[in-house]
Amino acid sequence: MRAKDLYAQILGIQSPWQIVDVKLLSGVGEVKVYVETLIEIISMDMWPAFINATLESFPDAENKIAFDKFHVDKYLGEAANKVCRQ
Repeated sequence: MRAKDLYAQILGIQSPWQIVDVKLLSGVGEVKVYVETLIEIISMDMWPAFINATLESFPDAENKIAFDKFHVDKYLGEAANKVCRQ
């Protein structure tokens, strides 16, 4: 097996950040299966490319996406300003 075919998967949790698991995986397929079984929530901004890639890459992704607070606040503020100007 070539070194470029090995992947290190590091799983962390937030608040406070801790490393909870480290695995050495071989091949993209093995990484994909490992990651898909662990992911409960996918945090991202609201860029359509991120959303589409996530929906195509992870099973049940539509129930796992959580948009970050900054972008939600930004879009809500823009919408409120638009309504106030009308």
